[in-house]
Amino acid sequence: MKKIKFKKIVSLGYNCEVSTRIKEYMKGHFDSYPFSWAYIGSIPKFVNALNNLDDILSNEIVLLPSGMVKDTTYEISFHLKKPANLYDSEEEKYKMQVDELKSRFKHLVDKFKKLLNAKFYTLFVLKHNKNGKLEDYKKVINFFENNYKSKKFKILFVFQKEIQQDYYDAFKDNKFVVLYTIKEFAKDTDTEKGGDIQGWYSSFAYATNNQKFKKNKLKAGYTYLKENGFREFIKRIFHKN
Repeated sequence: MKKIKFKKIVSLGYNCEVSTRIKEYMKGHFDSYPFSWAYIGSIPKFVNALNNLDDILSNEIVLLPSGMVKDTTYEISFHLKKPANLYDSEEEKYKMQVDELKSRFKHLVDKFKKLLNAKFYTLFVLKHNKNGKLEDYKKVINFFENNYKSKKFKILFVFQKEIQQDYYDAFKDNKFVVLYTIKEFAKDTDTEKGGDIQGWYSSFAYATNNQKFKKNKLKAGYTYLKENGFREFIKRIFHKN
């Protein structure tokens, strides 16, 4: 049997821990997509969001104490980028930040739609939220079964400590789903360094049959520049610890 080689590993949330670990594991081969750096507050509403990608961020948006903004219709929150200090008021600065987010998100949605038509293999990673329900997760899986045209994908579904029996029974025979457990998830306030980091790496290795991703410094640098801007890119080069 021919070994599957994945070109992309893409986070489906529910928070930034997943993308942080993917980015480290892929060593510069990482690409951002709509939910890579988002916080998903409701799995049922996430299902609705998947089926209405162009509607996300076109609804009421509220600024959260954390500094993120939330689309209240889908309960998905996003980070705002720090702008240059060129604005006369906080109101003007906030408007420009939201406009930038909407433009960036539209680009990511377009990338995601192209990905659904890809001929190569993609590994999607889904982090279990204890507040989610099995029936809603079935709908998430069904979305990709119905919309990833080539069927060349798998979904790595990661649990903390144990896989509940009903989830195991529901997905054990699904050829698109890989189930895995790690010791602990990071706290929402410590997604950079918290949680079972080695467990995440092991989950990716397990799902990809130990596929290796060689360090790609050029791609990593270009991606960082594109996502963070020229000023932060220069800081990264000259102020590395």
